[in-house]
Amino acid sequence: MDVLEKPLRDNLQIALIVISVAMLLAVPVLLVYARRFARPIHSLRTTIDSTLELDFSAHSKSSSSIIEIQGLIDRFRTVRGAFRDICRFVPEAHVRRIISTGSAHVFGERREVSLLMTDVTDFTTISEQLEPERLLKDMTAYFTAMTQEILARGGTVDKYVGDAIFSFWNGMGDQPQHPEACCRAGLRVLRASKALEAAWSAQNKWPWKTRVGLHCAEAVVGNIGSEQRIDFTVIGAAVNLSSRIEGLNKFYGTDILATDQMRQRSGNNFLFRVIDVVMPKGTLDVTTIHELMGCLDEPELRPSAADIDFVAAWDRAYAMYRQRDWAEALKAFEQLAALRPHDAPAQLYVARCKNLAANPPGIQWDFVERFNSK
Repeated sequence: MDVLEKPLRDNLQIALIVISVAMLLAVPVLLVYARRFARPIHSLRTTIDSTLELDFSAHSKSSSSIIEIQGLIDRFRTVRGAFRDICRFVPEAHVRRIISTGSAHVFGERREVSLLMTDVTDFTTISEQLEPERLLKDMTAYFTAMTQEILARGGTVDKYVGDAIFSFWNGMGDQPQHPEACCRAGLRVLRASKALEAAWSAQNKWPWKTRVGLHCAEAVVGNIGSEQRIDFTVIGAAVNLSSRIEGLNKFYGTDILATDQMRQRSGNNFLFRVIDVVMPKGTLDVTTIHELMGCLDEPELRPSAADIDFVAAWDRAYAMYRQRDWAEALKAFEQLAALRPHDAPAQLYVARCKNLAANPPGIQWDFVERFNSK
C-alpha cells in the first residue's frame, strides 16, 4: 500500500504547490481587475450623490472597459443632464423637498409668505415693436438680471407670466426674516432694472421699466393640481392683492409699492412713504399702501438725506390731510410738489386737496380710494 500511496502523496503535494503558486500569482491580477471594476462604480456613486445634492458643477470623467458598466455610466450621464435641465423649470427648494420625501403628492399648508410681483411698463407696446426673436433675447436678458437679485436674497421664483415675475419667500422652509429679505430684493430688482434700462437706452434699444409690488400675508403653499400634473405654488387672496398692488404703481406714478402689512413686518431698516388707503379691484380688504424708497443699512440702497427730509415733510402733510385740514394740507403738498416737480404722488395730492377744499366731503367719507379697474 505504501508503494501505491507514496506517488499519490507526492502528486498531491505537487498539485497543492502548483495551485498555491497559481493563486499567489493570480491575486495581483485579481486586484487589478477588481480596481478596474470598482473605480468607475465608485466614481458613478460620487456623481449620483452630487446629483442628489443638485450640484452639477463637476463633470464626471469615469469610464470602464466593461461594456455593461460603461453603458450604465453613459445612461446616467443622460439622466443627469435631463435632471439638470428639469431643475431649471422647477424651484430648487421644491426639488430638494421631493428628493428628501421621495414623493410629490398634492398637498397644501397655510403659511405666512412674502410676495414680490414685477411687471414691465408698456410691455404690450414693446412686444408689438420688436421682432419675436429680438423680444425673446431681450426677455431672457431681463429675466436673468431680475431673477439673480431675487434668488440672491433667498426668494423662490414661482413663475414667469408674460413679462411678469411672481416670487415668494418662506414658502418652502422657515425664513424668519422673509419680509426684510423680500424688501431688499424688491429694491435690488428695481436697481438692476434701472441699470439695464440705462444700458439699453445707450444702445438705442427700447428700455424696459419695472414696477414692483410687495405684500406679506398668509396663503396656502403646496403642490397644487391634479393626479396627472401638479405645480408647487402659492394661492389665496394674498397673491391677488400683491398683483393688484403692483398694478397701482401705474396710477400713482411710483416704481415700488408695499402694503401696510409688509411695512409693519419688514423692520426698521427701510424708508417708506405712505401713499394712500386703497381697495383694489377684485379685493374686499382695505389696505394702506407705501412707497419703498430705500434701505438704511445698505450703501447701494441707502436713501439720500434729501429723501429722508422729503418723507418727513410728506408725513406732516399727510397727517394734515388725514385730519381733514384741507387748506394746510394743500399748502404743504404744494411745497413738496414745487420741491420735486416730477413727483407724481405730490401732484396727485395737490389736485385732491384742492378738490376736497372746494367740495368738502361728509363725515362718512373714509379716505379710501376704490378702484374699478386693474
